[in-house]
Amino acid sequence: MIVRASKIPSRARACLRFAAAAALLAAAAACNPITDNLGNRTLKENVEQIQVGRSSKADVVRLLGSPSNVAAFDPDTWYYVSARLVQYAFLKARTVDQNVLAIRFDGAGIVREMKQLGMEDAQATTYVQRTTPTRGGEPGFLRSIYDTILRGPVGRQKQASPRGPTE
Repeated sequence: MIVRASKIPSRARACLRFAAAAALLAAAAACNPITDNLGNRTLKENVEQIQVGRSSKADVVRLLGSPSNVAAFDPDTWYYVSARLVQYAFLKARTVDQNVLAIRFDGAGIVREMKQLGMEDAQATTYVQRTTPTRGGEPGFLRSIYDTILRGPVGRQKQASPRGPTE
């Protein structure tokens, strides 16, 4: 049965318009990207103020803040790492911008070298699918029952003797 628009009450028509507008608004909001800034974003103006051969560690901390990471085997190499991720609706987030600022200091704590790395310098890594073998495995149902009977419930702990430990 086809219903003419003139036969739909005006209040119902208003509700239908509101529902259509709400659906349209929800659809538009789903397309709005979610941006996530990660790490220590360095301002270009602050990086330009750091001078090789003149700036100290204290100057770098004052301008850029504490580093994101310090090299494991060289405490005189600092890294400032930042990334920007964008995600649309239910899709997987993707990295759209990534920067690494590596600063090396000499023994006196003066900047010896600065290196800026971007997305074009990133290298893909592959993970090894092997796992380290372990002894045994997960205990089965019968083993769990046996352990529970011998040791008692998991939450119960042994009570200390009122006289203290015995020797």
